[in-house]
Amino acid sequence: MKKVNWKVYNEALGALQAQFTKWDGIRIFDRNFAQQGAPVRLGVQWASLGLKSPEEAAEYADRILDAAMAAEHFVYNGYVVDYEGGDQ
Repeated sequence: MKKVNWKVYNEALGALQAQFTKWDGIRIFDRNFAQQGAPVRLGVQWASLGLKSPEEAAEYADRILDAAMAAEHFVYNGYVVDYEGGDQ
């Protein structure tokens, strides 16, 4: 299994997360973060924003789709975070 240095991983994840802020109500997290040695697997969390117009709902859905695609194509998906070295 491929490994990634934790500093490299954190920089890449931070750059990805910065694209979707708490102001969007959309956040990206590593679903396996608490499981040491588990491969990176990102997930998307979004807020409930209440009743919106169809146009606003479509815009938000597009933004969630952007986040989902970004999480799915994250460069270190499937890698194990190495806190002592890594391939990177």
